[in-house]
Amino acid sequence: MKEAIKTLLDTGNSAIITFTKKDLLREEVNIEQLWALPRVKKILKKQQPNGSWIYPNKKAILRSPTDYNQYQTYKTVAELVEFYGLNKRHEAISKAARYLFSFQTKKGEFRGMYGNQYSPNYSASITEFLIKAGYKGIRIKKSLGWLLKMRQDDGGWAIPLRTRNRKLEALNKKKTIEPDKTKPFSHLITGIVLRPFSLMTAYRKKVKDAGMLLADRVFTRDKYSDSRGVE
Repeated sequence: MKEAIKTLLDTGNSAIITFTKKDLLREEVNIEQLWALPRVKKILKKQQPNGSWIYPNKKAILRSPTDYNQYQTYKTVAELVEFYGLNKRHEAISKAARYLFSFQTKKGEFRGMYGNQYSPNYSASITEFLIKAGYKGIRIKKSLGWLLKMRQDDGGWAIPLRTRNRKLEALNKKKTIEPDKTKPFSHLITGIVLRPFSLMTAYRKKVKDAGMLLADRVFTRDKYSDSRGVE
C-alpha cells in the first residue's frame, strides 16, 4: 500500500496528489485549489450562458434523437466533480445543475438522452454526480424515487426498450415504450443505477437486494446485447 501511495504522490498530477492525501492518507487538503488548474479553466471557458457545454460533433446532433448537449454537459460535470472536486459552491456547477434539472420530468427522471424513451442508466448517472456536487434535496429524492419505481420484478434495472426486444432505432419513436418488468434485469444498467443510491445513506437498505443480485452476475454475460462480453 505504501508503494502504491508513493507512486500516486510522485505522479506530478496536482489532482491525483490532492485526492491521494485526502482519501488515502486522510490529510486535510484544500480541494478548491484544484479549481484554478489550467485544465479546469479550459473546460469552464467553453461553458455556455445557459450552463451547458456544446457537443463537438454537429453531424451527430443532427442525425440522432439524443440530446447531445445534455450528454456533453453531463460528461463535463462528471469530470469537474470527480477529477477536480468542484461542487455547487462553484458558479459553473450551479449553472450546469440548473441546466440538467431542466430535463427532469415531473415523475423525477431525466429525459432526453434516449429521445422520448426512458433511460434509467443516464438518469441515475446524472443524479450520481449531482449528489457528489452537493445536491440532496427534493429533486434528487424525486429521481431516486422514480428509479425505485422503475425496477424490474426481479429487483434490478434494465433499459425499457430492450425488455421489449427493440433495437436502438426505437429511440426515434415519439411514443414512449413502456418496460416489460417481467424480463430479467441487466447488470450493466443495474450497476450504474446503484451508484447514486450508494451515496445516500437513507436509501442503501432499499437497494441492498439489488446489490446482491449484481454480485451473483460477476463474470457472466449480460442478459441484453449492450454488454455481452464477460469482461
